[in-house]
Amino acid sequence: MLPRKDLRAAEHFLEGAVPGCAALVRPIACLQGRLFPAEEKHICGSASKRQREFIATRTAAREAMRKLGLPPQPVLKGQGGEPLWPAGIVGSLSHTDRVCGCILAPRKRYLSLGLDLEDPRRMKERLFPRILTPEERDTLSILPRPRSLLLATAIFSAKEACIKCFYPVLGTSLRLKEMRVRFTRENKFEIMGAKGWRLEGVYLLYEDLVITALALPPRGK
Repeated sequence: MLPRKDLRAAEHFLEGAVPGCAALVRPIACLQGRLFPAEEKHICGSASKRQREFIATRTAAREAMRKLGLPPQPVLKGQGGEPLWPAGIVGSLSHTDRVCGCILAPRKRYLSLGLDLEDPRRMKERLFPRILTPEERDTLSILPRPRSLLLATAIFSAKEACIKCFYPVLGTSLRLKEMRVRFTRENKFEIMGAKGWRLEGVYLLYEDLVITALALPPRGK
């Protein structure tokens, strides 16, 4: 676990781990820009908290576009709640109650991206049967409770990032317990599916924030 949360360092880490991407990780309070009219319809009548979170994700997306040298463009929402990226871009959005993140890359570089942010302080042991495989639960059972809760959050986050990564490709969501996560090297994990596929991703652990990310290469690579 990293001793101090440095969001700019997290951005640099993600950009190094996913070459060619632009990453943004900032407090929600710092990402309250203006929406495009087409985006506003998605939060019409929503609670103020939901509106702040939506505005933050779209502001983060625009800042990431700027990093890639692209003009600001709207990011609408699909029927499954997924972000609909402009032509030529792939990306992923995530947020906790306090922090928002975005990664973007040219479509020619990746088939899809997945990013997830979680607050480990919200993890409860009663959730383990719903989000972890029996093997993952056995692994965590021998650890001190604070460490097991932190790693359970990291496993859950890795699976959520994978779900986001595959959804635009499959058009359906993978199931949490059909995936298994293994921490391989420092800040790296491997995630394996029931049908035999596997991907490598990266993670960062802070006391109050877990960040995970992975990428699908273009078909044929």
